[in-house]
Amino acid sequence: MLKIETIDVFYGKFQALWGLSLHVEKGEIVALIGPNGAGKTTTLRTVAGLLKPARGKIFFNGTEISKLPSHRIAKLGVAMVPEGRQLFEKMTVFENLLMGAYLKNEEEIKDSLEFVYQLFPRLKERKRQLAGTLSGGEQQMLAVARALMLKPSFLMIDEMSLGLMPTLVAELFKVVEKVRDEGITVLMVEQHVESALKMANRGYLMEQGRVVMEGAGNELLESEHVKKAYLGL
Repeated sequence: MLKIETIDVFYGKFQALWGLSLHVEKGEIVALIGPNGAGKTTTLRTVAGLLKPARGKIFFNGTEISKLPSHRIAKLGVAMVPEGRQLFEKMTVFENLLMGAYLKNEEEIKDSLEFVYQLFPRLKERKRQLAGTLSGGEQQMLAVARALMLKPSFLMIDEMSLGLMPTLVAELFKVVEKVRDEGITVLMVEQHVESALKMANRGYLMEQGRVVMEGAGNELLESEHVKKAYLGL
């Protein structure tokens, strides 16, 4: 579904990704793990069209998207939940959700609202509440729900569990599995390495802008390097 071929990505003169290649098959959950500054967020931003590779190509369902603007990529069915949520804090929950469905018609918006309210009943209860007054967990739910309003076929999630209590993290991981069961493919960056790899079909370990290890989620969990560097074992 997604194929990244040897991309180099820069921030000005600073190179963030070095010959990065990876792929995601339809129906998978794929986890990107690694230390801060490894290039995980840069990878998601490049797929979304917010950054452009200086070299290499990206394909989505066989269509090259390397040079497309982000709104064109969104129309193809790619949605992203950014790190730090980036909600419109002075707008209501309902208004934030509508912002995620700006490409949809009225009937499609109704279907999307029904879908996200089933996943997150709490958001329906708080739909008239300002986003900035929600708890951290509720804000993260809203960030995920806003992306799902696009009814994407491919969802990217950046550090979903950041700063949240373990019970909320577990709840959100269950939502990701439900999303996959609905036919939405997921590529996620996650600091909770063990939980992410247990859930993921496959994973990639990134360090210093490169993929240094890849494999099935359970294979990476058994790797001595992953155990020592990221699981504290």
